[in-house]
Amino acid sequence: KLCLNGILTQGHNVHWKKVAGQAHFKAILPNVLKEKTAEMLRMSRTDIRAATGLIIGHCWLNKHFYTIGLSETDTCRGCGEEEETPLHVLCQCEGFISYRHRLLGMEKTNQEELRKIPLKKILELFKSTGLL
Repeated sequence: KLCLNGILTQGHNVHWKKVAGQAHFKAILPNVLKEKTAEMLRMSRTDIRAATGLIIGHCWLNKHFYTIGLSETDTCRGCGEEEETPLHVLCQCEGFISYRHRLLGMEKTNQEELRKIPLKKILELFKSTGLL
C-alpha cells in the first residue's frame, strides 16, 4: 500500500509540474505535501475555505474581483502599483512590509521561503491587513 501510494504521489507531482497555469497554487504547494494537508485538516472550515481561496487566487483581493467583473481595478490596496494577488501581498508588496515583518519575521520573501511558512501564519497575515 505504501509503495502504491508513493507511486501515485510521484505520478501526480510529475503531471502537476507539466500542467500550465495555477501560478498561485504552485507557488505555495508545488507538489503533494503531507504536512500541508495535515495542517489544513486541523483548521476550522472557515480557515480551510480562506486558505484554499488564497492558494488558488480566488479570494477577496482586487485581482480576482477585477477578473470576475466586481471591481474596476486590479491594483493593490497596499502599494497602489501592482496587481493585488496573494503572491504580491505575501512576497513583495511595499505597503505590507510591516505586517510581514511582524507576523512572518521577514520584510520580503520568495516562493521557496513561502512554502515553509505555515498556512495559519499566512491567514493571520491576511486577516491582520484587513484583506481577508
